[in-house]
Amino acid sequence: ESVRERQRGRNSNQQPAAPDGKHADGDRKRAQKKIKEGDEKLKDDAKLMKNVTEEEKLKMKKEHEAKKMAEEAKEKENEKERARLQALIDAIKAKLLQEALEKEERKRIEEEMKALEEQARKAEEARKLAAAYKKVLRIGCCEAGYGYTKVDGGWRCNAGGPACGYHVVSDEQVAAMQS
Repeated sequence: ESVRERQRGRNSNQQPAAPDGKHADGDRKRAQKKIKEGDEKLKDDAKLMKNVTEEEKLKMKKEHEAKKMAEEAKEKENEKERARLQALIDAIKAKLLQEALEKEERKRIEEEMKALEEQARKAEEARKLAAAYKKVLRIGCCEAGYGYTKVDGGWRCNAGGPACGYHVVSDEQVAAMQS
């Protein structure tokens, strides 16, 4: 473009302006029409973007709600599992406690049984000793006139000691005596 053409406001591709201004009005109308079409296209694009945005917002909201519901369902499931596990733990504790109580009760009963058995054994020994003592009493006093005392393996007289000479009656001798 030449400087002169630029100063006139035209470039080399433009047609010279008509002396009556018809050509300028046509250009203006075309430009206004293009502007109007552009504005309508922008409005349509804006509506479309608004619709897309609303659709995306709705979609995002639905996804968020679905995610929230899934999290709530998972939390409920976790809570149910926690409750199930707690019930299982409580049942195990109760069973262990019951077993401990039963074991303690068995131990107590066993101890009582042992005590009763020991008591019965001692009572039987006392009965046998009493029966043997009755037999020894029938013998009476030893040759020196002393009574008898129970010792291991039999009965010994109550004499003064080995120098005096003990008189001894064995358990077998006492057992062989008639009641």
